[in-house]
Amino acid sequence: MIRLFSLLIGALMLVLVLADSVSPQQPYRKIMLFGGRLHDVYLGCLNCDQSALDSIFNEYGSYGRCPGPFSDNLYCHGPFKEFGGTGPFHDHSACASSPSDPPVIVDNEGNYEITQNAPPCGRG
Repeated sequence: MIRLFSLLIGALMLVLVLADSVSPQQPYRKIMLFGGRLHDVYLGCLNCDQSALDSIFNEYGSYGRCPGPFSDNLYCHGPFKEFGGTGPFHDHSACASSPSDPPVIVDNEGNYEITQNAPPCGRG
């Protein structure tokens, strides 16, 4: 529980830092997660309104929950899940102990950062 709280605080601090760099004259900067070997799999939006369908904080959207046993996103945990799996053998997971190619945080201008332990890690 403490780890999940610290992960959420870390992600929110990153969002606030990126959002703070946006002045009123600049357009909205959407901050998104992409995963996979080529980072071509959309995993959801970090700073969208919680009710947005692609928000990772919307439990009713496809990116804020695990919609089914054959789905794979940050909230789908298990040994065969690419993005939400834990342990040493999940190279593309934000939740893995040592991924070689974790998801990236990208804004709508193409700026990106590599991430590990994204907000959903540890949330069932």
